[in-house]
This record gives sequence, C-alpha cells and structure tokens, in this order.
Amino acid sequence: RDNVDAFKAIHNEAYYRPDIAVATSQILSIYNRKSENPTIGWGVINTKTYNFWNKGVNLTDEDYISSASKAISQLTEMGYLVKIFTTGDPFDYVLAEKLYNSIKQLNTVSICDLPTTTNDLIKQIQEFDFVVASRMHALIISYSYNIPYIALKWEQKIIDFAKQSQCEDRVYDMAKIDNIDWVRSIEELKSVGLNKE
Repeated sequence: RDNVDAFKAIHNEAYYRPDIAVATSQILSIYNRKSENPTIGWGVINTKTYNFWNKGVNLTDEDYISSASKAISQLTEMGYLVKIFTTGDPFDYVLAEKLYNSIKQLNTVSICDLPTTTNDLIKQIQEFDFVVASRMHALIISYSYNIPYIALKWEQKIIDFAKQSQCEDRVYDMAKIDNIDWVRSIEELKSVGLNKE
C-alpha cells in the first residue's frame, strides 16, 4: 500500500507486502448493501494531520468545512444521500461533527457514529455505493469491497495506494476540493467502478 522505493531509501531490504485490510471482503462480510438511494460515504480527516504532512499549507477547519459542504451540497442535488464518517480517530470525528452541523439542514445528509471497532468501520463502509475519503483504511476497505472511491490526498501513501489499485486518476488534493467537478467524477465512478483484477 505504500511506496516501496521510499522504504528502500531507508533500508535495502524493503518488500511489497499487502495490507491485510485489502483482503477484508474475503474474510468478513457483515452487511449486504441494498440501498434504494445511492449513498456516498464522505470520510473526514482532521486538518492538523493534513497540515503536518503538507508543510507551508495552512488548511483551516473553516476552509475545509466551507469547501466540503459545497461539494456535499452538489452531491445531494445530484440525488445522492451523503453519510459523513471517520475511521475512528476522535480528532477526525470532531471535524466531522462540525461539518455535519454546518449542513445538517439538508435532510439527505447524516453522520455515522464514531466506529469503535474494525467491524463498525467495515459495516459503515459497506453501506456506501461510493466513497470520498482521505484515510488510508477507508480507501483500502472500499477497494476490498469493490466500492469505487475518490481519494482526497494528504500524504504520498494515498497516491501510492491509488496507483497500486489502478485508480490514480481519482486522487485529488484535500485542500482543493472546490476544484473538483463532482458531477463528472461521480458519473465516471458509476460507469467504470474499480475494474480490479
């Protein structure tokens, strides 16, 4: 899931090993998706984590909420339900709640409970038809269950995983959400899915 060349720079004996989460769907099937309305899971990562890995950038909670709420509004106008979720980090959940509170007047938006177990997170992700997320395990679990994703990058490993899963054209900068053509991006996800081997 990570760039092996980066590890080779540190240690000569670096090898590709899959993240076990890639096999989640082969090991665990908790929930069968049967949604009447297509649902997009919107995964949140806190801005401090983003800023730590992107020196010289100061993405504020307010900037992120402004951009994400506009994007989510566009998605709901397209007829999608949007569920805001996190992978379990309490700091991510604080921002998720702020985002939800800024758009909770939209009756097609909800927030998932903070997952406290791996099974909680897997069950949440399995409910989605598409995922927009930044956290690596949200993307890996989506990939495992053949749920098409859009990755909002904050660190190189997101790009590396997308390349490994042949989805590098679905990676966007988390700080530039306003630049994404959501109609085109989601329509492309619907038409091609993951096409994984």
